Amino acid sequence: MSALAWLLLVFVVLLILDVPVAYAVACASLAGYVALEQTEFPPRSPMALVNDMVNGVGKLSLIAIPFFIFAGNLMGQGGIADRLVAFSRAALGWLPGGLSYVSVGSSMLFGGVSGSAVADASSVGSIMIPAMTRAGYPREFSASVTVSASTLGLIIPPSNTMILYAAITAGLTRPAGFADVASPAYLGVDCSATTMFLCGFIPGALTAVALMAVCALTAWKRGFPRESFAGARALARAFIQAMPAAGLLLLIMSGILLGWFDAEQSAAVAVIYGLVIALLVYREIGLRQTAAIVRETAVTTGVVFMLIAASMAMKNVLVATDVVDDLKDWCLSVSSNRFAFLLALNVLLLIVGTFLDMTPAMLIFTPMFLPVAMEYGIHPAHFGMVLLVNLCIGLCTPPVGNCLFVGCTVAKVPISRVVRPMLPFYAAMIMVLLVVTYFEDVSLWLPAHVRASPAAR
Repeated sequence: MSALAWLLLVFVVLLILDVPVAYAVACASLAGYVALEQTEFPPRSPMALVNDMVNGVGKLSLIAIPFFIFAGNLMGQGGIADRLVAFSRAALGWLPGGLSYVSVGSSMLFGGVSGSAVADASSVGSIMIPAMTRAGYPREFSASVTVSASTLGLIIPPSNTMILYAAITAGLTRPAGFADVASPAYLGVDCSATTMFLCGFIPGALTAVALMAVCALTAWKRGFPRESFAGARALARAFIQAMPAAGLLLLIMSGILLGWFDAEQSAAVAVIYGLVIALLVYREIGLRQTAAIVRETAVTTGVVFMLIAASMAMKNVLVATDVVDDLKDWCLSVSSNRFAFLLALNVLLLIVGTFLDMTPAMLIFTPMFLPVAMEYGIHPAHFGMVLLVNLCIGLCTPPVGNCLFVGCTVAKVPISRVVRPMLPFYAAMIMVLLVVTYFEDVSLWLPAHVRASPAAR
């Protein structure tokens, strides 16, 4: 069998046997390297796997990932989530079905400082789901709101997944004629983490609005309760208490928009700011708890980087087998219409997202389909946002959706009872996906104008 056949066979068998994804990817890559040794000239030693894995996590941009993981853990345990939820509740809780708006708004704010969907689902969900249950909301609906809104942590910057995508796409070559069809042209093929951060603001806002629209329709249809307005003084007090927490989001947004720092530097800023807020301002944690957060961050970082290293090795096998060139030729022979390609890609990714986690899916499918997308004149940053928004839906779908598992665990309800209330939220997220897919300026307008503005130079 060919190296590609061995890779796919080992990978699928190990997934069926419930082997952790990182180990399944590494073993499948090793099988591909062994097969390549028999067919390549000069032969490729299986020991090259280790070298490729080390080089895969040696990119400087990846240093931002442990920083943002650490910052997200600080946000979750340092009292920051509590203040953001309290402010959202004071501002939105008086509306019909107001607590569902509060859940989306809190996830939007918390996701903007944590960069993690799972951390969002856990931290905001542990506060909002019990509060919504006490107010008379069904647990299934409370969980569905929390699960769908948690994906805002990946779409709204900062986002670890955006940093990872930028690392994967570093060093891409531009196909002939790309500059003639790509828009906006003065972005070139820039796909840095900073560019991806800028691409995420408008799609993230659209997703939040779409989810709130579902909450409004459901509240009107089912007559969900509203809270009494606490008054302007209480709202001002909640705003003042939340300002130090929300200040991080404002600092990162303004810093990137005005060119004060790039995405990697913003991760260090997030850690320093989070430590000051958690230790000195809110004083919810001490040095002992901080040490425990550091250990938790180290463990999580190890898991993430193991998966990145293994997936980088798999990418090299795919490149060596010429599957990318074959896929490119086949797609162009079937249709030269970029919209048809994007539609087929979205359908494939929606299916893949139901059984493969976001990180391995992005690591495997980006090097496969991005060269094809660029042949169709699709900008790499636009393609990255399509990939990101699509795979976010997979985080909310059974059987392997991490956010779905966390939300159901916090709500103490089985997944089977949450899927039906999730259907309107799935529809809303798919509508946003279609907008992001077929209107590229939704993603590219902001980075193009920031790059063109004198303040960012």
